[in-house]
Amino acid sequence: MPDFNKRSDWEAQLARDLARLQQRELKRLLEALGEPPSLDNLHPDYWNEFSTSARAELIPTLENIFLDSAEGMLKTTSIGVDWALVNEQAARWADQYSYDLVRGITDNTRAALQQKVSSYFRNGLTQQDLRNSLQNLYGPVRAEIIAVTEVTRAASQGELSIVKEIEKNGIRMIAVWNTNNDDFVCRICGPRNQKKQGEGWTSPPPAHPRCRCFLSHEFAT
Repeated sequence: MPDFNKRSDWEAQLARDLARLQQRELKRLLEALGEPPSLDNLHPDYWNEFSTSARAELIPTLENIFLDSAEGMLKTTSIGVDWALVNEQAARWADQYSYDLVRGITDNTRAALQQKVSSYFRNGLTQQDLRNSLQNLYGPVRAEIIAVTEVTRAASQGELSIVKEIEKNGIRMIAVWNTNNDDFVCRICGPRNQKKQGEGWTSPPPAHPRCRCFLSHEFAT
């Protein structure tokens, strides 16, 4: 199918969700780090609490993107599917994938925090310098990058859920990679454009952070 129409709306919503989550977490982080800052203050319970709140924030949006993409794919074919099963798949995928997403966010955050706190002591920075640096880490750029990437991922999974249901009828479909075909197409995705699965690629988009590629499907002959 063509890249689903509400992509920009979903990117904006997920970016808002992430920005809200990040700002709430930044306040909690600064309180936990203390003065002078110490990473030892960030006990496992701290990160577990972040994981729980982050997943609660992100799961509904991920699930709805999945379903929106699935519905778009369904409109391109006359073959019906059990929509209840697709809804179950959306809920299950969003619940399971959110663990991986939040773990990735957490791992990257912890690595960046290590560098920033080390720089604080090594370079004799002020507490305000550290706050400004952390504000950049928890700022809108990171939220936008994650949002674009994860909308692409959820959309791909939504479309694949419809393909899975169609193929239960003994019909085989072939996935085709599509780029946005604009000035921002990268060296990773450009060679994959219009290539069938197995012709230089195996896993669906995203191929990298901020990837906006998408799949289309054709019936196998």
